[in-house]
Amino acid sequence: MEIREVRQYCEKKDFLFFPFHLYRNDPLWVPLPISEMKKMLWGRESLLFQSGPHTLYLVYQGKEVLGRIAVGIDEKLNETWKREEGYFTLFECVNDYDTACTLFQTAEAWLRKRGMKSIIGPISPTNGDDFRGMLIENFVDPPLIFTPYNPPYYRTLWENYGFKLYHTFVAFRYDLNRMPFDEPQVTIEYA
Repeated sequence: MEIREVRQYCEKKDFLFFPFHLYRNDPLWVPLPISEMKKMLWGRESLLFQSGPHTLYLVYQGKEVLGRIAVGIDEKLNETWKREEGYFTLFECVNDYDTACTLFQTAEAWLRKRGMKSIIGPISPTNGDDFRGMLIENFVDPPLIFTPYNPPYYRTLWENYGFKLYHTFVAFRYDLNRMPFDEPQVTIEYA
């Protein structure tokens, strides 16, 4: 196994297209258009990447890509909130703990080298909801707009590495023909 910082054109291409390989047999995965991903990764569409230093990494086994991660520092946020915190985003990985560890350890080392004391993620490189967080329940229904989608095993990889839950976001599905306000209201009070 070898980890490489993305610098060459072929590595950029591998970073961009790895999710297509990872999710090739998953009918629920909906890719972002390639043109949008390119703008986000190498254009001016990523406000996050413009807010401080960042880099991309890939893990290879021979010529096969096993995982990817982007890591960086939001200098504006750190200055505003007096933090020494870095982030990771765009994590994708095969179901292999050693590969995930290599990605997370490399991201942490990159941040420590730049004086960061903590790491948060995954956050969105567009500062939106498109890549924020991780899906931990309901891998049966199609994903909702602006919600992440990932394999179920990600939770185990992250928890085994030692990451802890930071925020909980919940998405709800409603039948528009039967909205919740059509039902009798029940009030529950807590003392």
